[in-house]
Amino acid sequence: MEPVRDPYVQYSELLDKALEKIKKNVPKKYKELKDLCTEAQGKTLPSNATLEKIKLEKDGPYDANKYFYILKLGLDTKITKLMEHLLYII
Repeated sequence: MEPVRDPYVQYSELLDKALEKIKKNVPKKYKELKDLCTEAQGKTLPSNATLEKIKLEKDGPYDANKYFYILKLGLDTKITKLMEHLLYII
């Protein structure tokens, strides 16, 4: 029998993947978007800190409303490779 994965881990992996994709595919002129992604990922914190931050959110562990603005800005760039991935995430 396969062990059950923690849903927090899956959520944080999906979120990290989306934010990394934004930072990787966005040109330099979108500095605000890159800064928002870095801040949301908490790159100054240890790697497990993102997972702990998600678990401790007040509105529940699966509240993605605060990340929607970042995803919307990513869609507004009109970069096709990025838009395809972000629409899948949303």
